Amino acid sequence: MEKRVADLLDRSKQRDLLWKLASAYPETVDAGDLDPICPGNGLRVNIAYLQEHGLVDAKFQQYIDLGTQLTWGKITAKGIDFIADDGGLGAILNVQTIRLHEDSVRALLIKQVEASDVSQSVKERLVDKLKSMPADGIGTITEKALEAGLKALPNVAHWLQALL
Repeated sequence: MEKRVADLLDRSKQRDLLWKLASAYPETVDAGDLDPICPGNGLRVNIAYLQEHGLVDAKFQQYIDLGTQLTWGKITAKGIDFIADDGGLGAILNVQTIRLHEDSVRALLIKQVEASDVSQSVKERLVDKLKSMPADGIGTITEKALEAGLKALPNVAHWLQALL
């Protein structure tokens, strides 16, 4: 009885295939050298799967009597980054910076002060200080506010789990 594709997908064998391909980088590896890791139809299925995710390049050949067969495989830069303990260069290059405009942060802070339960005179004094504060001062306050906010969360993991 022929195995289903889902039964042939094997994370352990995929990892071994990636490491074998990485050891030959930047060269290609012939299918015959990969077959011991994942013999038969499992090799084609796992390499095709890794290729569809951009982790390997591969060449498949169509034969009349054998059907589609793998000719060679090669790990991609994305594949190397995937198996790297540190996420590889992709982890560095794919960093996204979030910028908060000082006026937006200032407006949020003023809104929170105005909604607080301190006396009106204290509110006015704080709002005046916030309005006259330079951008680097707003940046420092923002960092402190974020740190305090995260510390005030009773269980950050549960909060993130609910949010995500």
